[in-house]
Amino acid sequence: ALLSDTAPAAQQNIKRWTMRALANINSSTASAPPSSEDAPAERRKGVPPRADVAEVLLNDVKLRLAGQLDRAVEMTKHAEAVLGVSDDGRSSRQGGSVSSTDNKERSDPQHKKPRIIRAINQPVALSPKEQMAYEAQSQREKKTALKNLADLETLHTGTYQLVHDLLDNGAPTLRRYSSADASVVAATFESVRSRHAMSVELMADVVIALRRARSLRAGIGLTPAGQFCGIDLTLIDSFLRERLGIQLLCDHYVALDKGKPHGGIAVDCDLFEVVDDAVTEAKHVCDANLGVAPDVVVSYGMEGMDSMPLQLCTLVGDSLRISGYDHIELTLIRPWLHHALVEVLKNACSSSVQKGDDAGDGANPSEVHVRLVDGTDSISIAVLDQGVGLRDDGMKRAFRFAESSSLKRWDRIDEQTSYAMVRQPLGSLGVGLPLSRMMMGMFGGNVLISNRDEGDGLTSGCTAVIKIPKDDQIVQQIQDRGGSQSST
Repeated sequence: ALLSDTAPAAQQNIKRWTMRALANINSSTASAPPSSEDAPAERRKGVPPRADVAEVLLNDVKLRLAGQLDRAVEMTKHAEAVLGVSDDGRSSRQGGSVSSTDNKERSDPQHKKPRIIRAINQPVALSPKEQMAYEAQSQREKKTALKNLADLETLHTGTYQLVHDLLDNGAPTLRRYSSADASVVAATFESVRSRHAMSVELMADVVIALRRARSLRAGIGLTPAGQFCGIDLTLIDSFLRERLGIQLLCDHYVALDKGKPHGGIAVDCDLFEVVDDAVTEAKHVCDANLGVAPDVVVSYGMEGMDSMPLQLCTLVGDSLRISGYDHIELTLIRPWLHHALVEVLKNACSSSVQKGDDAGDGANPSEVHVRLVDGTDSISIAVLDQGVGLRDDGMKRAFRFAESSSLKRWDRIDEQTSYAMVRQPLGSLGVGLPLSRMMMGMFGGNVLISNRDEGDGLTSGCTAVIKIPKDDQIVQQIQDRGGSQSST
């Protein structure tokens, strides 16, 4: 079954959803725009997902898990090739293998050839002791990468089996679909969701370990920034996107089962409310890690600004309506928008604090401004900080998966502040912004970043723009609208 589901013909059957189709999947009016106000009372309260809904989503998740397992196996092959691991698990280095011809020459005097010894005048950059230390560390990094890839394979094999068992032999659970059967289906979606909670972190650890191993073998130490990890970039990109797709479908079904009429899709969602929640969390994270957080000012349009900064105008793009109302409702995936907002706000707040620390005058950090700009086809949320800005390579590195400016790897135990609370990191694995762009790009949005010059009452800094399309019928995107990572 697994081989069948990983075949290209089967993978073509994976559904590319729209937000409207997902929101209305449990109703009889799947083609109508979802609306909380116009829906009947029983729909507003939410009804349990039907058996046919469960079957459609289970089949889709099963195919996606099979594809993910296939990608994990392929990534392991890439890693083994780049690390020089042979089929029997032993490391092979160029020039270190002994061929059968060599063995024959050594054992048979008739085949001996005159040996020529050539001296190579090559400067030695590392001492033998340093070379041994680098090699030992490289081996540890290699083992870490291959172990995490094996864990990803095991994870996807187990969860695929879980879903396959429900659908096997004519899917008797879905044919009966009693209340107990419905609970089993809901528990399956919940199990897949929870068991994959760490898959992105595992993938990040793989990329970091491979970069380190290659860096060490090149004799430049633990400086993996910008180092190519050796796995095909499009393979990593598609793995992460499908992981988000699986998460969305599982979240959606669990929400439907809990009585939310539109599941994991937020219909007529108040955008200002989402922004307010994200601002509160980002300021809390900044204050917990740095001891201070800048004020964040949220406004609609370009109030208080004489003109729109050129960089912001370029990022926002389409025609603007910057005067009018202060209430915006959209259909969106709220947890994804919240994630993207918190990521850009954390960066903006920490950059403002850093600039204040560099000045050394003891003044409070400069304000961060959040402006909601209403466009023809999309709503743009612009976050304008007055911080240190991005370095020359900052724009490229910002969206590289698993490349972080943080010097210390975040550790859950180290950051345990109480029995029930764990301090969130300002930076750690380097997955926040890349995932934010993928999340927003899934249904036609984007995340863009640019440095900004001084003007319009603001000092120089960085501008991040999150674009959210108004159309809820955009088909799930496969390619990144903002461009794939140039180096992973």
